[in-house]
Amino acid sequence: MTRPRISVLLAVFNGEAFLSQQLESLAAQTMLPDELVVCDDASTDTSWDILERFAARAPFAVRMQRNEKNLGYSRNFGRCLEMAQGEILFFCDQDDVWFPEKIASVVQKMESRDDVLLVIHDGKLVDENLTWQGACKLEQVAADKRFALQVVDKLDKTAQSQALLQTIYSSKVASDFAPPSIQSLHYFGRGLSREQAEALQKAPRALILTFAHPASQSVTALRRAEQFVAELAKKGHAIIWDDETREAFTPEAWETSRSGAWDGDTPDVSKQIVIHAYKSGEATRAISLGMARFGLPDIVINDSTWSLNRPLGNTINAVAQQLVEAGAPNDSATVQLRVASIRHAAVRKRLTDSILSGGKGEGRLRLVEAAPEAGDPNNALAALSFDAYPGRDITERQTNFVMAVFGAQPDEVAYVREGAALRAASERARAQLPALQQAFQRGLAPGEQLQVKAPFTTRDGSREWMWIEVTEWKGDRIKGMLRNEPRNVGGLKAGQMVEARQSELFDYLRVFPDGHTEGNETSKILKQAAH
Repeated sequence: MTRPRISVLLAVFNGEAFLSQQLESLAAQTMLPDELVVCDDASTDTSWDILERFAARAPFAVRMQRNEKNLGYSRNFGRCLEMAQGEILFFCDQDDVWFPEKIASVVQKMESRDDVLLVIHDGKLVDENLTWQGACKLEQVAADKRFALQVVDKLDKTAQSQALLQTIYSSKVASDFAPPSIQSLHYFGRGLSREQAEALQKAPRALILTFAHPASQSVTALRRAEQFVAELAKKGHAIIWDDETREAFTPEAWETSRSGAWDGDTPDVSKQIVIHAYKSGEATRAISLGMARFGLPDIVINDSTWSLNRPLGNTINAVAQQLVEAGAPNDSATVQLRVASIRHAAVRKRLTDSILSGGKGEGRLRLVEAAPEAGDPNNALAALSFDAYPGRDITERQTNFVMAVFGAQPDEVAYVREGAALRAASERARAQLPALQQAFQRGLAPGEQLQVKAPFTTRDGSREWMWIEVTEWKGDRIKGMLRNEPRNVGGLKAGQMVEARQSELFDYLRVFPDGHTEGNETSKILKQAAH
């Protein structure tokens, strides 16, 4: 049986310190390769001279390329791949030294079964004198006193007293750990370039890390785990996938937003979780992902509207931060939210800066058990109840909570008579309503909202025009949440669900996910008239 052709791929950059030892270890293999493919990444030391001298006496073919400019580690290996002619490819770092049986052992594993496409192995870590330090690569990093992790084959009750790390290598990435799509990475890829996102789609292997630790160490052990992942990813030039929050990170982005976002021993919880908000029927549902890492339930807000996303998102972040810092509430499940009591200085400032006129920065909520929906995290769920605040329906209670805790910009009120310019602007807006209704019924994009300005009869029989955030539009009937606080309409409050008729509308405002708007021409005319 003919042996498969073997190529060794060596990426070199300023490697003169250890390059000769690696080349000699290749020449000493019990099974020699058919070729050594070398790409020198514009080295400025004597690496190229060392390579030329070795090529002249090597017991196998040596094909070399010298890059005119530095391409970087990954692209330099890519050049080697383009040049390689072998059926079995070995990737080779310039500062490694191979055991004599390495190629023979790997080839034997490759040929042992027809379905073996990739062989992964560990390596012994040595000093510059090739003296073994007593651990393999992963174990040595894990055992470092900074991380204090014990690598195990299976997680067990030992985690009640010792931080454990389980590792699984997989070469079946496409089937078992399918990479996130390019579209998903557009939203949840942290620091990834377009090229990195595309390369991730073809990732040949994955290293799955699962951490377990005593409950009393839920925060401190998390920090050590994040620092461990950062170091491991940098060493392996890897992309990090957080399976809890469904985000992908470059090592640099991970260090900035995760391991670098701590205030002493206190994490910025908003950097540890993500909040997904989406349409659920006629309403909006928001849910956190990632609280399981703290041994806490993920937080849900049901039956809301898009316009409340920002303040209610701040609410989820504030509650999550307080739960991590102070622990879960007592049996009453009541959360006394106090922004000023948050320990993490940057989080406290960020939330304080979001408080507008009338906001007190504190409020009362209740955690109630929530039913999971498709796509929810595999974790307990706790919904926020706003029952401590008055209101005929949940959106009014949510609005009253937001007003009490975070305040609001005062409504702009104009008292004017309708003129020709105002009527003309209103007619132009009304002409767009049929198309807007069709767009709404097709489904707005995530983060997009539609408001309409409708008349309400005042106590003295005149009309007060206020904005409604549309949640339902059927025929001439529109239903939605009242956005404004009425000045002279009895029995109405901002946040209540109200109804209006399309035939009576005065204007519209369409807010797109990127923040730009369409419509609301009448408000500009009203401002001019008021001045």
